[in-house]
Amino acid sequence: MSIKIPVYGIPVDSVNAGCQFAPAVLREEGLFKNQLLQDQGDLSLPVVDPVRDVKTGIRGFHDFINVSKQIQKEVTGILSKQKKVILLGGCCSILIGIMAAFRQLDKKVGLAFLDGHWDYYDGKSSANGELADMELGILLGQGPKELTMLNTSAPIISEERIVVLGPRDLEESLQNGARNPRRLHPKLQSYTASQTQQQGSIETANRSLTVLESLQDGFWIHLDLDILSSEAFSAVDYHQPGGLNEEELLSLARPLFHSPKNLGLDLTIYNPNLDPQRVCAQKIIRFLDKLLTSKYA
Repeated sequence: MSIKIPVYGIPVDSVNAGCQFAPAVLREEGLFKNQLLQDQGDLSLPVVDPVRDVKTGIRGFHDFINVSKQIQKEVTGILSKQKKVILLGGCCSILIGIMAAFRQLDKKVGLAFLDGHWDYYDGKSSANGELADMELGILLGQGPKELTMLNTSAPIISEERIVVLGPRDLEESLQNGARNPRRLHPKLQSYTASQTQQQGSIETANRSLTVLESLQDGFWIHLDLDILSSEAFSAVDYHQPGGLNEEELLSLARPLFHSPKNLGLDLTIYNPNLDPQRVCAQKIIRFLDKLLTSKYA
């Protein structure tokens, strides 16, 4: 891959817990020593006051309507000019504005959703009301219309164009009162972390690509780093048993990223506040170096 990939930071965290500092810390730690990446700075976003909204149960609800619209606007401009980009979060809430940007461009893209959680809570079932618990549900039309429609119509993306990879919290989320995305969206394809490990990351990626590469307008990758086990990557807000190791994630992500139909990725949920020695920052940098270098393990 000889063409430089533009990288934009999206420094926002739905509860201001620390993920908003990720783009700045990755710069400080030398991310852009990689000659294949080109720093384009950060998007300019409104400030979020993460007070829980009484009506919706979402923290910073009204602020995040404005944030998501601003992300949609700026990413629309970016995607209209670039063939492939990397967007550094921040938390998973950024995905709402990103996918709405594709709708703004009238592109029916797919989504490879790599995440240790289903993120299908709502304002009632989420323990603390953070939007990063809910973005998949919002994208599929579950939630307040101010977010599910976001300058367009709901759903922002239809279920048959999504492949969910790596979740391991379905039972826990159901016990907490979340709805079951597998039942509500039977056309949505998914592979849990254990399924991915049993059949192999490369095979899982190839099966996912049969769906994603069939889409005329290509597909986007959402990568939440809590898809990794807590032993492999500790600087995330919510730990849970299981998860992929670094090599398994690399083998899963490489074929997706190097697909000719891939339009880029967003990377989320690195919390520098939980990484005082910057060990996990260096893991991210090494991961991206390997991801960019070759699609082969």
